[in-house]
Amino acid sequence: MVSKCLEKVRAFVRSDERIVTNANRKEIFRTFGEMRIDLEEEMSGRTSAKRGDEARALYKEMDSKMRKRLRVPVPKQSTADRISAAIRCALTLCVGICMCIVFITFSPLRWTHPAMRRAGIQNGRLPMDWMIRFFALVVLAAAGIKVVHDKKNKAWANHSCGLIVANHCSNLDPFVLALGTIPSHAPKFVGKKILFAMPFIGWVSFFAGMVPINRGDRTRAIESLNLAVNKIMLRYKRSVALFMEGTRTRDGNLILPFKKGSFHMQKKTKAPLLPAIIRGTYALWPPGHFFCRRGRAFIHYLPAVPYADTRTIDASRIELQRTYLREMYAEKSPSLSAVTPLTARDNVEHALILACFCVVTAITFSFYAWLFAFFNLDVRSSMQVVFLFGTLLSAHVIFFV
Repeated sequence: MVSKCLEKVRAFVRSDERIVTNANRKEIFRTFGEMRIDLEEEMSGRTSAKRGDEARALYKEMDSKMRKRLRVPVPKQSTADRISAAIRCALTLCVGICMCIVFITFSPLRWTHPAMRRAGIQNGRLPMDWMIRFFALVVLAAAGIKVVHDKKNKAWANHSCGLIVANHCSNLDPFVLALGTIPSHAPKFVGKKILFAMPFIGWVSFFAGMVPINRGDRTRAIESLNLAVNKIMLRYKRSVALFMEGTRTRDGNLILPFKKGSFHMQKKTKAPLLPAIIRGTYALWPPGHFFCRRGRAFIHYLPAVPYADTRTIDASRIELQRTYLREMYAEKSPSLSAVTPLTARDNVEHALILACFCVVTAITFSFYAWLFAFFNLDVRSSMQVVFLFGTLLSAHVIFFV
């Protein structure tokens, strides 16, 4: 079986089939993905070291030759698009920094969560959960992105929490996923440790209770995942979100194979996998563009995958890969390169969101002005103390997390 699978894949990789349309491109990638998964499934059993080396070499050949040919095309930016992107980039940066200050100001509210849980307030409706959603809402409004999703989400209705897994298309995805999940499944994210060391956004992630993971150190990575499992899922019954591809796609297509972290977490917690497909964000912000276009991003929820003792980690991973391949590259599925424009209603909604942001920011800065005046504090010295604290926090994340 392994030999036949290897020969079949070689014949496919070396073929000179011409790619003409987006529909044809999707069909070819689906065939490419199915062959790659078939080979992975065959190699997951017992096989010789020689066959293993041969398969790994073929994986590299498949990825180097086929993925370049199957890159998802995106519309070219006009001069007006570039000017719009530059303006929105500056606006989003200013809004993001102000929201970080607002978020950190309200972060002590997190200490009230244990009492609120005992009072019967559910996860997703706690103060910091609303702050996270408001943060994502404001940043996406400034960037010109509208998130469209099923607000009832019947696909996950039978599960109060789980491991939310999604494909990773662009830098917009964490904000889209934070806003696109219903409140009862409001997740804590697992992210690369280096992101937590960044000023402002890293500090916000730390105060929000997100989980940094050191992907360069496997032992520490497992410890971080165990910490997420024990504190967030088993103790607080909250969902944890991560991108199972491990990194952003560079060509718009699904990255295979998926990383094993989410499946190890499922084995430890016995929690279901809650899969979601993010569409549109690659076309909105592809690699090489300094900022995103304006448009709509979509989240499609897939049925939950309950834990089964009889299934191995590799079997669960292969099954989920086939599900994503089938759903994302179906004949009638939306084009991966399509940009859906905003409606007039979306624009009005964004204006109202930014107006609310201005009110909240004004109240927050007025509070700080009163605080400085009441205690006769020097603004410059206070800012130096804040940045010193932030530097120490970043150093803590880099060296001790």
